[in-house]
Amino acid sequence: MDEIAVFTLVRNTAMRVLQAANVAWKWRVEATQRWEKENEVSSMRITQDIRDYAKKGMDEMSRKFREGGHELYVAPDKAAD
Repeated sequence: MDEIAVFTLVRNTAMRVLQAANVAWKWRVEATQRWEKENEVSSMRITQDIRDYAKKGMDEMSRKFREGGHELYVAPDKAAD
């Protein structure tokens, strides 16, 4: 096999791999969109729900910190909730 034939083979193989990856990615996106529509959910809403949940947890921990006298170290006998 000469150099041009090898180059052509490598090029054609790379193009087929890229085409297959493109088809797979398109299928994945479409499947995700179908699932989100069927389940009435969106990735943006899920992200916002996670942020809201984290904020609620941080607010609770902030409240406990303020009630605990702003101390970073709490003796084990005083740490019981």
